[in-house]
Amino acid sequence: MPNPKEKIRLTAKAINFTSQSIVYSVEFNPADKKDLSGISVSLPNIKHKDLIMKSTFIDKNNMEVVFTPIHVTPHFYQALHKKILKNYAEYENELDKIYKIGEAVGYIII
Repeated sequence: MPNPKEKIRLTAKAINFTSQSIVYSVEFNPADKKDLSGISVSLPNIKHKDLIMKSTFIDKNNMEVVFTPIHVTPHFYQALHKKILKNYAEYENELDKIYKIGEAVGYIII
């Protein structure tokens, strides 16, 4: 395998929840890198998250990174994200176990 030249960060711009996954719509960072493609790779901080990354091919036609939570269902995080969970304050710190909009969720290597 050739030596990678650069790691391009993937920054979350939206979050969607399915019954099994958390799907982040992403953009390249820096944003001027629009015509790139590659396999999504997790960040080193993944070990602090309640997430398993599903490898995904990223290109201009597919700018989504998919994760599966380890311990709870995506619906739990969706309720937290929308602040509709009963006793929200008790669980608010659980949001640190997933990525937030504006955070890097992974990168591609070119």
